[in-house]
Amino acid sequence: MIICIERECGSGAHVVAEHLSRIYSLPLYDRQSLIREAKTTGVYDQMKKFFEERPTENSYLSISKGDESPEFGRELYEMFRELIEPESFILIGRCGNYIYRKRRDEMVSIFLHAEINDRVKRTMKKQHLDRWNAGKIVDEVDDKRRAFHKYYTGTTWGMAADYDLCLNTSYLGIPGAVHMINEYIDAKFGEK
Repeated sequence: MIICIERECGSGAHVVAEHLSRIYSLPLYDRQSLIREAKTTGVYDQMKKFFEERPTENSYLSISKGDESPEFGRELYEMFRELIEPESFILIGRCGNYIYRKRRDEMVSIFLHAEINDRVKRTMKKQHLDRWNAGKIVDEVDDKRRAFHKYYTGTTWGMAADYDLCLNTSYLGIPGAVHMINEYIDAKFGEK
């Protein structure tokens, strides 16, 4: 089973992913763990901008509808897939729902979002910031993720049709989001 989680900044996605990792005994891949693995395998310099959620400055075209574009998509996605060796895992961000779309039958793709006030409050608490600076970070991170996703996939970040589940953690809370994901996994795969 593959669980790919895309998220708005401050939606609590990492905490949700940690809960799911414990429940399903799956390794969790986030930015830090992927960077460590890329450095260990020697591909970090080639993928640095991808890990930082920034489009490259070269002239490659973004990925467009359906298939990976010549060289750019194939090469980058193959390097990325090689970093994650297990058959089953949880991946936060990095266009996982798109990169692993050919494994759709074994994947659950999730987009977590929340009301702006809740996202700013969570960011204030997590990063020890005042409201203005936390709000600025939330906006900047989401803008960066939106552009990153568009560049690397050619699709619109957060578009409901691209995910199995879109959940609002403002109303569900972290436990409620985990519960809804568990219910969906049970329905899709028939067991935990």
